This record gives sequence, C-alpha cells and structure tokens, in this order.
Amino acid sequence: MSRSWFDRRAEGGRWFATLDAARSPRVLPTLVASGARHQSLYEGWRAQELAEVAPYLVELPSSSPLWDVLLGEARGDAWGVFAQSEASLEDLRRHLRRFLRVEAEDGRRMLFRWYDPRVLRAYLPTCTEDERRAFHGPVRSFVVEGEAPRSALRFTPDGAVAEPVDLDEE
Repeated sequence: MSRSWFDRRAEGGRWFATLDAARSPRVLPTLVASGARHQSLYEGWRAQELAEVAPYLVELPSSSPLWDVLLGEARGDAWGVFAQSEASLEDLRRHLRRFLRVEAEDGRRMLFRWYDPRVLRAYLPTCTEDERRAFHGPVRSFVVEGEAPRSALRFTPDGAVAEPVDLDEE
C-alpha cells in the first residue's frame, strides 16, 4: 500500500498519530504489539484507570509496522489522527494534552475528543486563524481520514481549508 504522502520530507518533521483506544478493543493491543514508542495523553490515576479507552500519542518512524495497520485494516474506523511535527514525543504530548478538555458556554468543563478524525475535520474549519495556530502549535500538519473512502484531509496552521489527499497516490 502506498504511503508516499506520509514519506514526503519537503515539509520536514516526523510523523505521529494520536490513537483512540475507545474506538476499538484492537487499538491498544495493536499499539503495544508494534513496539512503537507511545504514551497516553492522560496522566496519573486516569492513565491507569482508563488505559483501555485512553488516547495515545505514538511516534511513527517510516519503518514502523503500524503504518500498514493504520493505512490498511484500521482505515475507515476512526482510530485517530496523524500529525507531522519536529517536536519530541514529550513536547508534542504536552501541547496536545492542553486540548483534552474545553469549557462550554455555560462554564461546564467537557472532554474534547479532537483525536477522533470525524471531530477534528469538523472542528478545524470553524476555527479563527488564532485558534487554528494555537491548536496546531508545533504541528506542521494534521492528516485525518476523509468522509470518502480512501481519502484524507491535510490541515495546516495557515490554511483555513483542508487540502484533500489521495491515499493511493504514488
């Protein structure tokens, strides 16, 4: 299966994915079996108590066996989102954790499941330029699966409109 759009180095940076273990009971075992460097976005007791349903940030070197799973059998199941960044796993995790909870208009704090590709592709186009830049932080681009089969959308901090990506392009 082609991964050429992930392998492009013109933009620089490494690839990461934030995977949602709540989406499928296969996410966490697949992540652990891959041997990829990963860490829950939750901390403390939440990380332990909610390990089976937590979001995980994982580093994806080009040789990672996770690519075949994420671009193959898991695609279309909203397992997570991809991010390209020059940040370390620890720094990127620290940044992304800031967005796990949001405040509703009535002041209630709520979980924000931005790592669900269906949520992120709906959220980012509604952001102001400042909100988009703040959310991206050290992330050069987010890539999420699209609504159409075998498609994806790339979001950059300076672009209000998503750039469509063909998952089969060479």
